[in-house]
Amino acid sequence: MKGGAAGGGYAQVIPMEDINLHFTGDFAAIAAANNLLAALIDNHIFHGNELGIDQRRITWRRALDVNDRALRDTVTGLGGVGNGFPRSSGFDIVPASEVMAVFCLATSLSDLKERLGRIVVAHTFDKRPVLASDLKAQGAMAALLHDAIAPNLVQTMEHTPALVHGGPFANIAHGTNTTIATKAALGLADWVITEAGFGADLGAEKYYDIVSRAADLRPAATVVVTTVRAMKFHGGVAVADLPDETSQPSPGASATSSGTSRRCATCSARRSSSRSTDGSRTIPRRSRRSSGLRRRWGCPASRPDTSPRAVRGRRNWRGW
Repeated sequence: MKGGAAGGGYAQVIPMEDINLHFTGDFAAIAAANNLLAALIDNHIFHGNELGIDQRRITWRRALDVNDRALRDTVTGLGGVGNGFPRSSGFDIVPASEVMAVFCLATSLSDLKERLGRIVVAHTFDKRPVLASDLKAQGAMAALLHDAIAPNLVQTMEHTPALVHGGPFANIAHGTNTTIATKAALGLADWVITEAGFGADLGAEKYYDIVSRAADLRPAATVVVTTVRAMKFHGGVAVADLPDETSQPSPGASATSSGTSRRCATCSARRSSSRSTDGSRTIPRRSRRSSGLRRRWGCPASRPDTSPRAVRGRRNWRGW
C-alpha cells in the first residue's frame, strides 16, 4: 500500500486508518461515474454508433482504485458479437480520472453536471470531438456523485478541524482538494491552510494558474518546503557535485544562499503574475460567521468533544 498522506505527529488527521481505506466512499462513487461513461460509449457503438465514433480514437478509459499494472493496457469487447466490438483500452487509478479533476473544480452540483458534460471522450471518423453530453451521460454521472460532493469533516490529533475531500493527481491534474471544501472552510475559520500538489511546478503553479482563478480564491501567503540540498542545486551546483550530506562536507554556503534567493524570486514572480490569485498553500481569511458555523459543523470554537464516541460520530458527518 502506498503512503496515505494523513500527516504525522499532532498534525495527523484521524481516523487515519479509515481515511487510508474506503473512508466515506467518495472514491468508489467517482470510479462508478467514470466507468458509467465508459460503458455508455461502448453501448452507443454497439447500438448503431449514431455519432460516428471512431473506435481507434476513443480516449476515455475505465478506472479502478488499485494500482494494477496488468490492467493499464487491455483489449475490451472480446467474447463474441454480444459483447460489442474489440478495441484497445485500459484502466487508470481513480485519482488519475478526469472525473476526479472535474469533481474537485466544481462549485456546486449543477456546476459539476455542466463540467461533466464537457468532457471529451472520443473523436468521430471526421475527427470531431465527442463530449459526454453528446451521450447524455452527465445527469447520471452527477447522480452518482450526489452524496460524494459533500466535504468530509475530521480532525487532527490536536483537535484542529480538517476537511478531507477529493484527491486528483498533481502530475496529470491540479492536485488540490475540492473547491467546495476550501470555500466551506473559508466560511468557518479565520485561517485556512490547503496543500497544493507536490513540488512547486506540480503544486504551486497549478494552484496559482488553475485553481485560484477558476475558484476566485485570493491566497495571502505561500509556504515552500525545501531542503538545503535542493537550495544548492538551484544555486548552481551540479547534481554530480552534490555530496551525500551524511558523509561528505558541504561545498559551501554561497550556493545555498544563491539558491534561496532564486526560490524567493520565483515566489515573488508567481505573486505578481497572479495578481488577485497570488498564493499557493496558505489561504488566510477573516470570517464574521466562523463561531456560529463551527457549532453547526459539530466543532465548537472553544473546546471540542474529542471523546472516541464523538470522534467516531463526526467522522462521516456531512451536515455542511
